Amino acid sequence: MTRMHPVWAATLLLTACGGSAEPLAEEHLQAHEEAPVRVDPPGHDAAPSVGLELDDGKKWPMDDHTRDAFGEIRSLVHDAEIGSAEDAVALGRGLDEQLKGLIAGCTMRGPAHDQLHVFLGEFIPAVQAIGEEKDPAAAQEQLAAHRELVEAYDTHFE
Repeated sequence: MTRMHPVWAATLLLTACGGSAEPLAEEHLQAHEEAPVRVDPPGHDAAPSVGLELDDGKKWPMDDHTRDAFGEIRSLVHDAEIGSAEDAVALGRGLDEQLKGLIAGCTMRGPAHDQLHVFLGEFIPAVQAIGEEKDPAAAQEQLAAHRELVEAYDTHFE
C-alpha cells in the first residue's frame, strides 16, 4: 500500500461517491493548514481526533450498504491479533478491501454522508499506516487506535 495524504484520500473518496471533489478538497486544504488531520505515529498514546458531530444529539443514520460494510470492518478490527509484521500487513489489506467495497457501493448523500467523510478522512490513512507497519509492537498500538476509531464510528453512526 502507498500512503496517501488525507486530503487526497478524502478527495478520492468524495469523487468515488459521485460528488464533486473541488469543494471538499478546498475545504480540507484550508482545514489542514489550520489544524491538520492527525494520524498518530506508532507509540502515540492519545485517542484519535476524528472531529465528528452528532445529529442534534442523535446518531447519524447509515444506509444498509454502509452499515453492512462497516460491520465487516468492525469484525476485522475486533478479531485482529498482531504478532508479526505480516499480521499488520494482512489486516491492512483486509481493511483496504472492505473500504474499497464501501466506497464502490456508496449511494449516500446529505449531512450523514458528510459526517461519514469526516470519519473516513482519518480512518483511511490509519488503515494505510497499519498495512505498512513493520514493527509488531507499533502495529499493536495502531490496532488499539483502530479500535478507538471503530468506537467513535459506533458512537456517531447507526
